[in-house]
Amino acid sequence: MIAMTGKKSSYFPIWGLLLLAVVALWAELPIWLIFLILFIRSIGTAFHTPAINAIIPTIVPKDQLARCAGFLQGFESVSLILSPALAAVLYSVWNLSAIILLDVLGAAVAITMILLIRIPRVAPESKVNRVHIWEDTKEGITVLRREKGMMALLVIGSLYAFVYFPIGSMYPLITMTYFGGSVADSSVVEIVFSSGTLVGALLLGWWGNKIHKVIAIAVSIGIYGLGAMSIGLLPPGGLQALILLSGVMGMTLPFFYGLRTAILQCRIPNEYLGRALSLTYSASILTGPLGLILGGGISEAIGVQNCFFVCGVLAISLAFSVLVMPSIRNSCNED
Repeated sequence: MIAMTGKKSSYFPIWGLLLLAVVALWAELPIWLIFLILFIRSIGTAFHTPAINAIIPTIVPKDQLARCAGFLQGFESVSLILSPALAAVLYSVWNLSAIILLDVLGAAVAITMILLIRIPRVAPESKVNRVHIWEDTKEGITVLRREKGMMALLVIGSLYAFVYFPIGSMYPLITMTYFGGSVADSSVVEIVFSSGTLVGALLLGWWGNKIHKVIAIAVSIGIYGLGAMSIGLLPPGGLQALILLSGVMGMTLPFFYGLRTAILQCRIPNEYLGRALSLTYSASILTGPLGLILGGGISEAIGVQNCFFVCGVLAISLAFSVLVMPSIRNSCNED
């Protein structure tokens, strides 16, 4: 089941990109088509990301999973930093259709590489071609409840998404409205944040098998919250401090998301891992937009800087709850 989902889910993005390229070649792209393709790609990502993370424990030793998560996030951070810059350069010399076709080519190369990988089958033969969404969801919940601390980890991840989404989405707003920065300044903040994420991912890749996962998760949430709270306390002239703090906050993300994935990969049986990861990601996706809605309301009522402060306080409180919650502290220790 994991092998089938992991390989087939890689086909989702390429057809939509190809359609966009063809339309862009002959006519102006309608906005509704872009939204539709993004929606389809999101569906593909919902299958692809959990499937890939479920495959990893079948080919990576368990004591190296945290390091593997760090290096994988490092590659992702590099792409987030380089892709916008490369797109800007290409857009100045190529038309949009050619740029989209380049994305299609990249997806085709990725699919080919996945097809060449031999992925061990971990599901019984009778379940390989059987898909029942509700039954699979119930099995995933059962497995998470059976493994001590995993449901608590799901809740922690959901609450963190509730705090993280408003902060991550409002960097341009606070940069240009409260700190009086330009569009270029906003870009610098985003680049520094992504660069910090890359540094954090590399550190996790080097130290991932030497650190206590639960403590590292709590510290990462706490530092992120302290950074957000500090931004909320800065004066309007503190743009340089905002840039520095955004880099520090970016460094913390791989330690949370990478180690959370590594814990699930270590604790959940391989045949149920894809379902458990899907549920964990889905919970975060559901709570994140709710946090964004609340953050928007707070920003409108008391100012975006105060929204950062409130979210920072909530993140610090969440970090303390991770440290004192017995179900996580006692069950997610190192093997």
